[in-house]
Amino acid sequence: MMSQQRKTLSIQEKRNILEKVNKHVGSRVSLARDLGIPITTLATIIKNRKSIEKSAMQCGPMAKKRMYIRTSKYDE
Repeated sequence: MMSQQRKTLSIQEKRNILEKVNKHVGSRVSLARDLGIPITTLATIIKNRKSIEKSAMQCGPMAKKRMYIRTSKYDE
């Protein structure tokens, strides 16, 4: 039995999911099913809403390609 391949969502995709969460009327389970992602992934995206929005603002147009945002330990 083969396991399902993991799919990494970009910051822009996560932001689009958050917009759909705001507009969606119904349960989160039905929304996750419509988006084709597990309910736990949807719950994690909603939980990390502030971090995702902050990262999207920092990246600007690169948010479509960026998967993660790492911050430096040292200030410039």
